[in-house]
Amino acid sequence: MYVLPFPVGESHRVSQGNCFESGSHQGTLRHSHDLEMPFGSTVTAARAGVVSVMRVTQPAGSRGLTTSNWIQVDHGDGTVASYVHLVEDGALVAIGERVEPGIPIAITGATGDVGSFPHVHFDVHPCGNNLACTTLQTTFRNTEPNPDGLIQNRLYTSLPF
Repeated sequence: MYVLPFPVGESHRVSQGNCFESGSHQGTLRHSHDLEMPFGSTVTAARAGVVSVMRVTQPAGSRGLTTSNWIQVDHGDGTVASYVHLVEDGALVAIGERVEPGIPIAITGATGDVGSFPHVHFDVHPCGNNLACTTLQTTFRNTEPNPDGLIQNRLYTSLPF
């Protein structure tokens, strides 16, 4: 149902997978994925939907769980995807714009709770706030089979879909 949130042909490492016991992907964030992507990388839509809300006003270096730049895409079926840790003014889409899988939507940055390396945090949830409702398990159709989610510390290549 989903595609990896980066351009076809690129490969990125999962630095924190879902249900990771010692990281931040616990509680409501347990089915989230962090994909290491250099600062300034292109983030793509993982599934068709409408851009419902975004914040891209936080300057680089903003730190803390609630200081990230992010975009959310509403899939129209009660699920919303969040793309987090974007650069200031890094949206490539507008609120209300329809997106399709693989379309560039944002640029990675270093805002929020990013630790020591730039990455994009991706999750899907049934409400507009991934800290208020539990994220949903996702699989990606344009890479090797991943029925339990992407595996931490593995490199994944985005294949044509």
